[in-house]
Amino acid sequence: MERVRKMSMRLAAAVMVVALSGALGCGAEGPEPDPEDVGADIDETPDAGDDADADTDGSSDADVEGDADSGDEGDADGGDEGDADGGSDVEEDADELPQGDGRSCETAFDVSQGIVLEEQTTVGGPEAQDADDGTCPSGRLSGPEMIYRVSPAADTAYRVHVEPLDVSFDPMIYVRTDCSTQVCEAGTVFNGPGQSETLSFEVPGGETRYIIVDGELLSEGAYRLEVSIEE
Repeated sequence: MERVRKMSMRLAAAVMVVALSGALGCGAEGPEPDPEDVGADIDETPDAGDDADADTDGSSDADVEGDADSGDEGDADGGDEGDADGGSDVEEDADELPQGDGRSCETAFDVSQGIVLEEQTTVGGPEAQDADDGTCPSGRLSGPEMIYRVSPAADTAYRVHVEPLDVSFDPMIYVRTDCSTQVCEAGTVFNGPGQSETLSFEVPGGETRYIIVDGELLSEGAYRLEVSIEE
């Protein structure tokens, strides 16, 4: 009987030791982490990456758009302004000078289609022509001249207007069939120094006439020439 009691006591002691050991072991390891908490912590890392991606995308988009805008505006503005300015610098009523030098009938400027020429001048021109024939304007002691020609394909009426740019220049205009004749087919010298002269005449189709801008009483100077076709 005594033996049975001792065995029972030992068994009870062993059970207590086992229970105590289990309790101590659980306390050392600590509580297990909550799976939901772990998931939340893991999810936070991609958020930071998403923000970084968003920032990067935003910067890239802004840079691309900025480059595109600045390029387009620069090209458009530069091209448009350049075209507009280049166009406004050209005078609308002035034409390019035709070939020739106006010093003889062989090198006369061709103005058959009508023309406006700014700042022409007889200064330094030849003095090979004069208008002292009875068919010409008075033209005594004429100055240097410039010569233009018209060669229409059909019968054409022309109007020549000479406006002096120098107040001392007294222009006269006369028309000849060539530079070797003294005969004038038309001419005018009615006005005084610094005043315009205008002359109208007709040319048969297929023929040539030479327009001579000269100076009365040895005068010379700059002028504006307008040759127009009359209807």
